[in-house]
Amino acid sequence: MRKASPPHSPRDGFSIVELLCVFAVIAIVISLIGPAVVRARESARRVDCSSRLRQIGVALLSHEESYKALPAGWKVEASGQSAYGWTVPLLPWIEQRNLAEAMDRNRTLSDPANAVALSQSIPLYFCPSDPVENSFALYAEGDEGHDGYGQESDTVLITLPSASFVGVFGTHDPDDGSGRKGEGPFICRDATRLSQFERGLSQTMLVSERTARKLPSTWIGFLTAGEDAAARVVGYADLGPNRDDADECELDSRHPGQINVLWGDGRVDPVSNSIDGRLYRAQARLRQGAEQ
Repeated sequence: MRKASPPHSPRDGFSIVELLCVFAVIAIVISLIGPAVVRARESARRVDCSSRLRQIGVALLSHEESYKALPAGWKVEASGQSAYGWTVPLLPWIEQRNLAEAMDRNRTLSDPANAVALSQSIPLYFCPSDPVENSFALYAEGDEGHDGYGQESDTVLITLPSASFVGVFGTHDPDDGSGRKGEGPFICRDATRLSQFERGLSQTMLVSERTARKLPSTWIGFLTAGEDAAARVVGYADLGPNRDDADECELDSRHPGQINVLWGDGRVDPVSNSIDGRLYRAQARLRQGAEQ
């Protein structure tokens, strides 16, 4: 008697069509989740950027309370060859007292006594959204001076530690060569008092951002013979935030649709890319109607 053959066993695995359907579903899920993850990460970075600016604000207000003035935009040392930026006097208030004591601001920035400081990157002075290198080369100013466009020299004067935040100089280029002072809180070599904020502390920009894609910035200072020298520590407001057609020294960030701003009262609030130009420029000036 013949044994009955076993029933047909079910097929194992997936067909190609089924696998393609699974991959399509996974791709759709990723396409939906991916942008949300990117937005969440940028939101976290934007909050971190605001927190760092707020800490800088506490340091600035502490400096003003102790010395009855904000730090000068930059201070040129005796030889006139270099200058130290407004962030240097803040070092004791941001837990960098040892670094401050290691610097000799009576000597040129390129003096061996300042070699350690030149190699220091300070995390507080970086925006997390700006993928900037820890340092950059400062080139000599080209033969055409500041009227030239782009890098014109191949001569590296010094390598500077990077930063993402710049003091607000006003509404004019700090390195235009005219000798004109800015209208903002960080005007050349002069120290500004909070009592000079005639528009009100809450209506005046103090510090904001500029990305390396516009112009690399630094916390330490510059050599005066360098390209866009003073603009390495300060920036200005004219056309508007994040404008591709703006001068390289203007304010700029990688936050979509806005820049973060530290205001004179110590708060941090964003400024939208769509802000009215007249209001934007007014907020970079200490005085009402200070057109220069």
